[in-house]
Amino acid sequence: MSNQEHLHIYRIAAACLLALAACSGGESGPRQGSPEWYWDAAAGNIAVGDYAKADEQIEAAAEMDGELAAKAVLWRAALLAGLATGYDELTDAYSEGQDANQKQAAQFQSAINEYRRQTRQNAIDFAESMGAVQKAIGEQDTVTLEFPLPEGSAAESPILPTVRTGRVPRNDGEAAESFTLESQTLTRAVLRAAASLSGAGEDIEKLRAGLGTGSASVARGDFETAIARYLLNTAMMFDREGLNEPKIRTFIFEMAQKWAEPYLENDDYKEWAADFEFDVTNEERDMEGKRRIKKK
Repeated sequence: MSNQEHLHIYRIAAACLLALAACSGGESGPRQGSPEWYWDAAAGNIAVGDYAKADEQIEAAAEMDGELAAKAVLWRAALLAGLATGYDELTDAYSEGQDANQKQAAQFQSAINEYRRQTRQNAIDFAESMGAVQKAIGEQDTVTLEFPLPEGSAAESPILPTVRTGRVPRNDGEAAESFTLESQTLTRAVLRAAASLSGAGEDIEKLRAGLGTGSASVARGDFETAIARYLLNTAMMFDREGLNEPKIRTFIFEMAQKWAEPYLENDDYKEWAADFEFDVTNEERDMEGKRRIKKK
């Protein structure tokens, strides 16, 4: 069974969950097409791991008016940051696997092409969502995040290291390794992005203790520095060894610096600023064709 067939089954499951919710809710349930309806639909798809469909529904909710729309904007930012990172990690793993196993290069290449396409789309969508994110947080000193989290672990998929060493994941039967690897990697990346933006760092248990039981409030500076870091990482995806699109790279790189600027001279973010500026310098060197500096 292919990844697409697995995804089709997941979508059917999500549709069934939504239908059951609509039946149980009766007249009191959200009106179809309302922000609440899209929000519930997205939550259902997050629960079954259909992140692409969930993104469509979160985006629809985010484009509407009202308090829920602002929450959806922030939810989508976390989702897109995670998906871009997750697909980029999958691309890198399959590229390493292809180098290690030239005899089966074609099998790796089809996955590389698809994951590269997904990386590009989610990375651009993430960057383009920043205007809406700025509007959603306004002048608040704290940012409140409120959205459901996917089930799963923030641990690296055990399949990923085997792909890097050149083993082609099995893609037959109901337990296709390629599908499992993709699901585990994307879920991990989404959880890590949500944790970072919510001020939990890499502590997923802290994330679940906050967002998992309702909402999490994070200092504006913590939220914005996390956004700046994800934007910088996203810009790196477009370097010569990655997607190789210098104009997009420069655009997102400059955006990252704008988000970071208020905190570069802030003593509360001194350590963060040092790491950020080191990576900015390396990006500038790489753009100029110079060698990157190794961190001591």
